[in-house]
Amino acid sequence: GPFQQAEPAAAPFDAPGFAYGVHADIHEVRFLQDGTMYIATDGGIYRSDDNGESYTACNRNYNVTQFYGIAHGAGQEVLGGTQDNGSLLIPSDGSFLSEQMAVEVNGGDGFDATISHVTEATGYNYAWTAASQYGGFVRGTYAPGEVNNAGAILDDSFTDYFVDTDG
Repeated sequence: GPFQQAEPAAAPFDAPGFAYGVHADIHEVRFLQDGTMYIATDGGIYRSDDNGESYTACNRNYNVTQFYGIAHGAGQEVLGGTQDNGSLLIPSDGSFLSEQMAVEVNGGDGFDATISHVTEATGYNYAWTAASQYGGFVRGTYAPGEVNNAGAILDDSFTDYFVDTDG
């Protein structure tokens, strides 16, 4: 459900952590007397003037990406796992976006990634895999203008966890 302001007469607002374009790691939320909401996140500062229905970035071209792992295909395509910004694909054919921009093929924290060099026979430019936090490992394909995330290769049933309940 919606979060609430601390002031008694405040109106409810939607949680900003999953709004498109707003970073999910939120560190602070502040309100002005007119109801304008500001949130501070790993991805910068955002403002909402409509109780969280929409957000405007206040970052003035602030762009930062930290990569944990990176892979390249047979051409110039690149796929990398990033801190907080998922696994980002930069296609070599220039589809999707302008130069030096990427499309997110998997969310969360990205880690290692691979791009197959032998997938032309499948009808795709290439196939990829990407690891994410908590042991997630997904696969997908890319054809010009289309990314397909086919889902998990491994899940927690393949991974043993040890939890120390004694602290």
